[in-house]
Amino acid sequence: MAIDGATVLVSILSSIVAGIAVAWTNHLLTLRLEKKRDSKKRIDDLNVQRRINAWKTLERAATIGTTQYDPDTIAKLKSDFDQAFAEIMLLGIFREVELADRYAEMASNGGEHEGITNLLNDLRDTLRAELNLQKVPPMNKYFRLLRIAKIK
Repeated sequence: MAIDGATVLVSILSSIVAGIAVAWTNHLLTLRLEKKRDSKKRIDDLNVQRRINAWKTLERAATIGTTQYDPDTIAKLKSDFDQAFAEIMLLGIFREVELADRYAEMASNGGEHEGITNLLNDLRDTLRAELNLQKVPPMNKYFRLLRIAKIK
């Protein structure tokens, strides 16, 4: 059986085309997976930053009743608190939203401290888990150094 030049050429060309198709498909799949991974990483990074900011804001605002702040600072803390609380309600995971809602219920009935403590501890636990940090005991007290302005 003789193999003619056309058969060899078709065989070589079909191998090349198949190789190019496989390489192109592999390239497209790799790009898609990288894009998906990068998107997830960006979302994870944003969530970590959002939780850090929310924790700092809520923790600082939790000291309003126990620390002497000037009226402007109190107004800013309350405004920042409202924004952080709204972000938790909008973007938080189920547990964060549940605790924020429970805090709102407690705050409306005068039991703010326990509700905010639970929310802060959950935010901290979630952050530490996401960052692969060791667990720590729950926080029950908030500490601020008293800063008294000099009177001129």
